[in-house]
Amino acid sequence: MKLWTLHPKYLDAKGLLAVWREGLLAKKALLGRTKGYMHHPELLRFKKSGSPIKAINAFLYRIYLESLERGYNFDASKIKTERNPGMIAVAPEQVLS
Repeated sequence: MKLWTLHPKYLDAKGLLAVWREGLLAKKALLGRTKGYMHHPELLRFKKSGSPIKAINAFLYRIYLESLERGYNFDASKIKTERNPGMIAVAPEQVLS
Protein backbone atom coordinates (compact mmCIF):
# COMPACT_ATOMS: atom_id res chain seq x y z
CA MET A 1 0.00 0.00 0.00
CA LYS A 2 1.40 3.39 -1.02
CA LEU A 3 -0.35 6.57 0.02
CA TRP A 4 2.11 9.18 -1.15
CA THR A 5 2.62 12.39 0.78
CA LEU A 6 2.85 14.77 -2.13
CA HIS A 7 0.45 16.79 -4.21
CA PRO A 8 -1.27 14.50 -6.74
CA LYS A 9 -0.28 16.82 -9.61
CA TYR A 10 3.18 15.25 -9.39
CA LEU A 11 1.87 11.74 -10.08
CA ASP A 12 1.76 10.27 -13.54
CA ALA A 13 -1.42 8.55 -14.76
CA LYS A 14 -0.45 5.18 -13.29
CA GLY A 15 0.48 6.75 -9.96
CA LEU A 16 -2.77 8.69 -9.73
CA LEU A 17 -4.84 5.58 -10.44
CA ALA A 18 -2.76 3.54 -7.99
CA VAL A 19 -3.11 6.04 -5.14
CA TRP A 20 -6.88 6.22 -5.76
CA ARG A 21 -7.21 2.42 -5.54
CA GLU A 22 -4.89 2.18 -2.54
CA GLY A 23 -6.71 5.04 -0.81
CA LEU A 24 -10.04 3.27 -1.26
CA LEU A 25 -8.50 0.11 0.17
CA ALA A 26 -7.15 2.12 3.11
CA LYS A 27 -10.61 3.55 3.72
CA LYS A 28 -12.07 0.06 3.72
CA ALA A 29 -9.45 -1.03 6.26
CA LEU A 30 -10.12 1.99 8.47
CA LEU A 31 -13.83 1.19 8.39
CA GLY A 32 -13.07 -2.40 9.44
CA ARG A 33 -14.47 -3.83 6.20
CA THR A 34 -11.44 -5.91 5.33
CA LYS A 35 -9.31 -8.36 7.29
CA GLY A 36 -6.09 -7.28 5.66
CA TYR A 37 -4.10 -4.06 6.04
CA MET A 38 -5.53 -3.24 9.48
CA HIS A 39 -2.05 -2.64 10.92
CA HIS A 40 -0.33 -1.42 7.78
CA PRO A 41 2.18 1.39 8.50
CA GLU A 42 0.63 3.62 5.82
CA LEU A 43 -2.57 3.77 7.87
CA LEU A 44 -0.89 5.09 11.00
CA ARG A 45 -0.96 8.76 10.02
CA PHE A 46 -4.68 8.54 9.32
CA LYS A 47 -5.34 6.68 12.57
CA LYS A 48 -3.38 9.30 14.50
CA SER A 49 -5.30 12.18 12.93
CA GLY A 50 -8.10 12.03 15.49
CA SER A 51 -10.68 11.42 12.77
CA PRO A 52 -9.33 8.70 10.46
CA ILE A 53 -12.34 8.49 8.14
CA LYS A 54 -12.47 12.25 7.63
CA ALA A 55 -8.73 12.26 6.99
CA ILE A 56 -8.82 9.47 4.38
CA ASN A 57 -11.85 11.06 2.71
CA ALA A 58 -9.98 14.38 2.50
CA PHE A 59 -6.95 12.59 1.05
CA LEU A 60 -9.14 10.86 -1.53
CA TYR A 61 -10.99 14.10 -2.30
CA ARG A 62 -7.71 15.76 -3.35
CA ILE A 63 -6.98 12.76 -5.59
CA TYR A 64 -10.48 13.04 -7.03
CA LEU A 65 -10.03 16.76 -7.78
CA GLU A 66 -6.80 16.02 -9.61
CA SER A 67 -8.58 13.33 -11.63
CA LEU A 68 -11.15 15.93 -12.74
CA GLU A 69 -8.36 18.28 -13.80
CA ARG A 70 -7.02 15.53 -16.05
CA GLY A 71 -10.41 14.57 -17.49
CA TYR A 72 -10.61 11.20 -15.72
CA ASN A 73 -13.82 9.69 -14.41
CA PHE A 74 -13.14 8.56 -10.82
CA ASP A 75 -16.27 7.59 -8.89
CA ALA A 76 -16.94 10.35 -6.33
CA SER A 77 -19.70 8.29 -4.72
CA LYS A 78 -16.98 6.20 -3.06
CA ILE A 79 -15.89 9.10 -0.86
CA LYS A 80 -17.47 11.72 1.32
CA THR A 81 -16.28 15.21 0.55
CA GLU A 82 -14.08 16.48 3.38
CA ARG A 83 -12.65 19.82 2.38
CA ASN A 84 -11.06 20.87 5.66
CA PRO A 85 -10.12 17.95 7.93
CA GLY A 86 -7.10 19.61 9.47
CA MET A 87 -3.50 18.59 9.06
CA ILE A 88 -2.29 15.00 8.88
CA ALA A 89 1.08 14.31 10.45
CA VAL A 90 3.88 13.08 8.22
CA ALA A 91 6.53 10.83 9.73
CA PRO A 92 10.17 11.69 8.94
CA GLU A 93 10.53 8.23 7.37
CA GLN A 94 7.92 9.15 4.77
CA VAL A 95 9.85 12.23 3.75
CA LEU A 96 13.20 10.45 3.65
CA SER A 97 12.11 7.41 1.64
